[in-house]
Amino acid sequence: MVHHFALKLQTASGLLPKTRKKGGKPVQESMVRYLPSIRTLTWLIFKPIDKRRDEDESILKNLVEGQLKLQTTVALARDFAEMIATGKSTTSLPG
Repeated sequence: MVHHFALKLQTASGLLPKTRKKGGKPVQESMVRYLPSIRTLTWLIFKPIDKRRDEDESILKNLVEGQLKLQTTVALARDFAEMIATGKSTTSLPG
């Protein structure tokens, strides 16, 4: 999972991916104004719903596009953050 995220960041920054798999496309400047740091990405993921901006969501969407594991990780992290903030789960987990 971390490997896929690092690969996406390398591709977004224009570096050649260090893998034998083909795929990934560089993120164009028109898609995002800047490449966010890890700290910024963490904040974009864990930011409370009422404080999320459309621009932030667009940046995150462009970075996780086509990365199913990363999309799932972001969704689970957001569910966890909301569960901690509200004290209850938004999804029903088995068990």
